[in-house]
Amino acid sequence: MITLDLAGAKDDEALRRLLRDNPLPGRVTLAYHREPSFFRAAALEGDVHQTLVGRTAEGGIMGLGTRSERPAWLLGQPARVGYLGGLRVDARYRGQHGMLPQAWRYLHQLHQAGTCPVYLTTIVADNRPARRLLEAGLPGFPRYRVLDTLVTLVVGTGEPEAARMDRGSTHSVADIVRLQPTDSLAPRWTAETLLADGLAPQDFILDGSGGCTAVWDQRHLKQHVVLEGSAVGLPAGPLALAFLSHLSSPHETGVMALIHEARREAANRGIRYLCLGLPGRHRYRTLLNRFSGLTYESIIYAVHWEDGAELAARLQSQPLHVEVALL
Repeated sequence: MITLDLAGAKDDEALRRLLRDNPLPGRVTLAYHREPSFFRAAALEGDVHQTLVGRTAEGGIMGLGTRSERPAWLLGQPARVGYLGGLRVDARYRGQHGMLPQAWRYLHQLHQAGTCPVYLTTIVADNRPARRLLEAGLPGFPRYRVLDTLVTLVVGTGEPEAARMDRGSTHSVADIVRLQPTDSLAPRWTAETLLADGLAPQDFILDGSGGCTAVWDQRHLKQHVVLEGSAVGLPAGPLALAFLSHLSSPHETGVMALIHEARREAANRGIRYLCLGLPGRHRYRTLLNRFSGLTYESIIYAVHWEDGAELAARLQSQPLHVEVALL
């Protein structure tokens, strides 16, 4: 017997253990650690966060999934967008899909009490079994509507070099907020919310011509641990990885310059890899092809029930901005 409920602080250790013990396979076998606190790391996903867990008859946690809400942009307007992520099932229970209709009923109740019409989620393109299941439109499931692809690049940072661009300060926070993209699904930052956990004004890079980015090191909250990465040249162990986030520039050459400066900044801080993701229809997506690194493709979905169907359909033709540092 499996029961469903929302996890609380008392479950923190069990949730962290579930993530540690159930890595994601692929070209790189990767474990996602959330030390020292699962819920502190989860708070990055939104100002509302709920973790749905399945419990065995003995009370152990056999699986989890998360639902979050956050301020964002939709069709050029301020809105709230949901995020569904963090799906993980203990290896002993994988392949048992009988609990899914029950889980979706529970999530639908949370949705009805919430404030967002649609949810963002991403699934690695190679995960064809999950995609087939969720795209099938089965009774009781929400609709998974494909919006675009998401290409994620993990690139090395090279050798430390002297900085060539300005860094942010407490006086430039308002300017940084003003420079942030307003494409659909982009986070809607304010001066009060921009500096999330682990992000300081000096982490931002300003190019003086309307462009900016940030080197967001989240390792004090979220750790990526390689268990097997020899196929792509990654050593086993924790990755010294940060996110290249908050990227915005009015022109292509500015984007390239910002990425190069972020690599310098990361190298100066002892960070070995930077992670950046852009949707397939993003105007600067092809710039990622100029960098040598590990790339992988995911599918961006709008997940919705009937009340979000019209909005989700309109999003299919919109330019999108997805901040991978928040996934």
